[in-house]
Parts: sequence; C-alpha cells; structure tokens
Amino acid sequence: MMRILTEYPISSHICFDELANKALLKHINEPFTNEKEALSFWQNTSTLVVAIEPLDNYLPLLHCFNKRLISLIHEALEYPEYEEPLSDEYRFNLTVFNDDGSGLYLVYPTIFKEQLFNAVNAINNPNL
Repeated sequence: MMRILTEYPISSHICFDELANKALLKHINEPFTNEKEALSFWQNTSTLVVAIEPLDNYLPLLHCFNKRLISLIHEALEYPEYEEPLSDEYRFNLTVFNDDGSGLYLVYPTIFKEQLFNAVNAINNPNL
C-alpha cells in the first residue's frame, strides 16, 4: 500500500506509524513560521508526499506510477536534498524539483531502501 498526498497534510495519518507521522509533519512545517504559511506554499506549488509501506516486491506498485513520478522517486532515492529517519522503521528523503521550492517527500521503510531503489532502476532501465 502507498499514499500520495498533493495537498498540505493536516492529518497525522500520512505514514504507517504514529512516530513517523509526527516526525514527518515536523519536517514539513520546519521551513515555515506557521501553518497558514505552510498551507499557502502547498497550495501554490507541486509539492507532494509519497508514503510507501513494506512490500516483498515493489515492481507491481511502481508500474502504477507515471514516468514523472518514477523519475522523482529515483531522484529522491539517489540524490536527496536530505535523508532523515522518521522512526526506527521509516525514513524520508526530500528532493526539490522546481525553482519555486516544490519537492517530493518520499517516505519508505528503512530496511527496504535498496529493494525500492532496485525496482525503480528496473523500471527506468528495462533492458538491463
């Protein structure tokens, strides 16, 4: 299962554990002086959160995404602006992909980073 949020996440149910939710909301709100400013930013940019739960095989899930989102996930995994733990089980990577500050918060299970990365590469390079 996964969640894709394209609006300011006011819910504490973004991720799959409560500690990760709280930590992610803290990171999302960190650059802003208040929630109104954060909400305005999210309304005026293409920022999104993609939260992915542990899976045995990420290929079927990733095949549901368009090429642009796959590219953003690849960039977040390989070239993040920063990468932080959210809890013992989850991490997030942030990649900024537009001059207006739009970015992707990629939330994924810590122990499945390599598997997720390999699945993204398999989609990007099907002939390898």
